[in-house]
Amino acid sequence: MPKKHVYWIFIFTLISFACYCCADRFAISLRFIMNEVNNRALHPRSKRELFDSMLSGMMSGYNDFSNYFPPQPYAQFNEDLYQNVEGVGAEIFHDETKNQFIIGCALPDSPAANAGLLSGDVILALDNVPIHPDATRSTPDNTPSAPGTPDAPNTLGAPNAPDDTFTPPTLSDVRMMLRGKVGSTLKMEIFRPSTMVKREFTLVRDVFHVESVVGFCRNSDATWQYVLPPLPPSADGATAGVSKKIVYIRIRAIANDTPAELRRLLRRFRAEEMQGLVLDLRGNAGGFVDSAVAICNMFMKGGTVYTSYGRDDVLISSATANKERECRDIPIAILIDGGTASASELIAACLKDYGEMKKIQVVCVGTRTFGKGTVQDTLDIGPLPDDRYQETTRTSEGLWRRIWRSPQRGGISISVAEYRSPLGKKIQRYAHETESDVWGVTPSAGYEVKMSKNKKTTLFREKLASGLLSDEVKNIYQFDPQLQAAVEFFSTLSPP
Repeated sequence: MPKKHVYWIFIFTLISFACYCCADRFAISLRFIMNEVNNRALHPRSKRELFDSMLSGMMSGYNDFSNYFPPQPYAQFNEDLYQNVEGVGAEIFHDETKNQFIIGCALPDSPAANAGLLSGDVILALDNVPIHPDATRSTPDNTPSAPGTPDAPNTLGAPNAPDDTFTPPTLSDVRMMLRGKVGSTLKMEIFRPSTMVKREFTLVRDVFHVESVVGFCRNSDATWQYVLPPLPPSADGATAGVSKKIVYIRIRAIANDTPAELRRLLRRFRAEEMQGLVLDLRGNAGGFVDSAVAICNMFMKGGTVYTSYGRDDVLISSATANKERECRDIPIAILIDGGTASASELIAACLKDYGEMKKIQVVCVGTRTFGKGTVQDTLDIGPLPDDRYQETTRTSEGLWRRIWRSPQRGGISISVAEYRSPLGKKIQRYAHETESDVWGVTPSAGYEVKMSKNKKTTLFREKLASGLLSDEVKNIYQFDPQLQAAVEFFSTLSPP
């Protein structure tokens, strides 16, 4: 063998050894484990399923707020934050008392509205998948029967013959079925109580913008009501009534366009001389930190919004507000609960601190917040090959397309910092901490109000927000004691 060949072999051997030494042994081990499980397991799983399980375990083992997002949840996560949703444009809720999924509102200019769907329509089936047991029943002449007839013509969910085999889907399942790619079709079967007939619609999904800043009740044209009705005095005279012009604004998520939406409303009602603002952050799971800072900026004359700390409690950065202050000298009542988390907690903590410093008039009403005070970085990990279709996809071209050519994207969310309020209060709740420890945002003194978990109360609030009970707005305080306490706060303030 020529010496030059020996030299080349030696060089390639050294390069291979160097690559072996530099290779990540954990990655090698993970690949080995995946292959062994796939080859040896009694019930084999696709590589994609194994990959999803490994990433989910790895991220959940880091902390409670770091996550792996498979493609479908990742797409929904981005839709919620960027407010562009692909679907039919129907807001629905679940009436647990009757086990019905009801259309609360068809958004203006959406496929649902253009097709003629109405508030109060009860969903029976989606793409021939039963949502309600009555979707599978028909009369002997093959004409669909009105649900519950003839025994109970005004009730749905009380079929003539109970179907013990039917398992209803969850609300999230139904919402996911309504969503889909732009241009795809959805066949929907509904029951319309106003006419006591079943109808079928074929909807073509589209992309539309979903507002993150809303009022407390929809009008008949699907627009929102923001000005709260007067609060009557209590029957025993213990509390006085409130007749001031109080504006209610609920922020559903701290999304990309939330600051602009909120700014438009504040300018509108400031021009109309509002006398108080109820800012509802209940159930708000958070969103973009930059949007939260912009929202705080609308109520402050300047100053620190939050400070963030990284590893070893090292100060990373701080955010400050300018002197924009859209809501000048308007008292604010912030509604919070255990579902208020992350960026929405940042808003509540910041404004509450400045209220304690007597720089703004603000009170927090409700219950203690969730306690998520970490900053998350969301990383797009690119298209993820999907081999779950090997047994069902018959053609090689179809298999290639589904696995490699057009796979969907996934992502991970990881905690990178912890933020604290302007007064240095910790918000994050760690696993070892109890109710007696300092974390989250607590209600202001005298304003801790717990909500009943009564199904009737929950249903009333959902129907009111959907526009089905616009004629019963006067009863809102009866079903929402936290809102009542927030409005009563404005009666305690001295006239300017």
